[in-house]
Amino acid sequence: MCAQVTHGVRLQMDAMGYRNVARIAFHFGFFNTVRYCEKQLIVMEPKLKTNLFKLAVKCNMRTYLVHLLKQIETKTQMINILSRLDLEEMSSESMKAIAAKIFSS
Repeated sequence: MCAQVTHGVRLQMDAMGYRNVARIAFHFGFFNTVRYCEKQLIVMEPKLKTNLFKLAVKCNMRTYLVHLLKQIETKTQMINILSRLDLEEMSSESMKAIAAKIFSS
């Protein structure tokens, strides 16, 4: 599926399919495919799911990360999410987005 999406085929997938394609595309360096999957995930998953932060950070999905961060309402949720993330391997863009959320709250 990843190769098809990379070459312009717009498949009808569920959110899990887009997450899997994004992981594979990131692994092989198909960043346009990652961005496409990121946009589709934003449209498909309006509710906050804490396990998706790892995907957003790992695949450097900055827009998706900001979308997820906007849905955090309490500091307890933020602490819970940050405790699960590997802050050492996070990109600078992801760190900036998280810092902006922390200091804006």
